Amino acid sequence: MKMRELEKEGEGLWKIFQTERRLSYEAADGSGMSWSEPDLAAADAAFEKHIRKMTKDGWSESERSRTRRVFKLVNEESRKAWIVWRSGKTVGVQFGKIPKDLFLWSDKSGQTKLKDYPTREKAEAAFEKAIAGKLAEGYVELHARETKKKPKGK
Repeated sequence: MKMRELEKEGEGLWKIFQTERRLSYEAADGSGMSWSEPDLAAADAAFEKHIRKMTKDGWSESERSRTRRVFKLVNEESRKAWIVWRSGKTVGVQFGKIPKDLFLWSDKSGQTKLKDYPTREKAEAAFEKAIAGKLAEGYVELHARETKKKPKGK
C-alpha cells in the first residue's frame, strides 16, 4: 500500500492511499472517498496526479510520510507487513498479518508501536538499524522511493 501524508499550516493533514487499483483519501476535515481505476498504471498515475495537485496548492509532505517505508514477508508460513517511519525523535512501526484481500489492510491494521529517542540522530540510527534488521530477515521493500533527508533547519 502506498500512502502520502500532506500537511498545510492551518489546514491539518490530508492522506491519500493506493492499494493496487484502489485509491482513497482522508481530508483534513475527516471526509474521504474511495474509487478504483481500470488498471494499475491508471491508479499509479491518479495517485501521483493528486500529490502534484495538492503540492501545487501549497501542501507539503510530512516528515512521517517522507520517511515511511513498507516491507512485506511472504513465504509458505506467513504473509506479514512491516511499515516504519520517523518523525522528529520518534520512530513508529506498524506490523501484522497481511489479509488475503489486500484491500482490507489500512493504516489502522495490525499493531502500531512508537518509540521516542533523546535526539533526532539517535532516532535516525534506530530507524536505519530496524530497516537493516528486517531486510536481513528476508523482508522485501514495496513501493521503494528515494527518501532524501531534508536539510537541517528546513
